[in-house]
Amino acid sequence: MSGVPKVAPGLTKSLAGDVVRADGSRQLTYGGHPLRTYLADTGPRLVNGQGLKSVGGTWSVVSAKTGKPITKKLSTAHTSGDGPGY
Repeated sequence: MSGVPKVAPGLTKSLAGDVVRADGSRQLTYGGHPLRTYLADTGPRLVNGQGLKSVGGTWSVVSAKTGKPITKKLSTAHTSGDGPGY
């Protein structure tokens, strides 16, 4: 990853950023939260990793509007305006 993060329509540019990881690589963030893709989510709006307890914590989808974690259980068909931002 290099340069300034680009955001898709509907996301807030000021919430996008990055951090430098311990190994020197850069990690994309949104609302200060590191972004990752859950391997079982093979397409847009899939949230199969929501609530998964792994790698030292509970994984949550990040709100596209606020950049804050959405901690409630979501269906894979979740389509409200406060939907997944990853």
